[in-house]
Amino acid sequence: MRKRLLKGFRRDDKQRFKASKEQAKPRATVWVLDFRGDIKANGVQRLAEEISAVLAAASDGDEVVLRLESPGGLVHAYGLAAAQVERLKEARLTVTVCVDKVAASGGYLMACAADQLRAAPSP
Repeated sequence: MRKRLLKGFRRDDKQRFKASKEQAKPRATVWVLDFRGDIKANGVQRLAEEISAVLAAASDGDEVVLRLESPGGLVHAYGLAAAQVERLKEARLTVTVCVDKVAASGGYLMACAADQLRAAPSP
């Protein structure tokens, strides 16, 4: 009698495990990118390449966190950087920009293209 009950419990556990495995959603991936700008936003080309790589590998529900540090600079150069952030949003990825130290003028222009902006409090 006991052996039959144990066999039944194992069978039920196995069926529940299979059912939960089929219903389990794949976990979202958080992609972390860094952008350290200068007055001419020389890092835009590298950022564009990194974003292209993320877009090639990302799936629905993924998120991108962009760590931004920039003293500001040329409007057209940072406008191009903002356009790169827009590419992520067009792909329906959630974009969060994090500013730890500084993101003056052009940096904030770029950050405004994100879904969320997180900035460290100033001392």
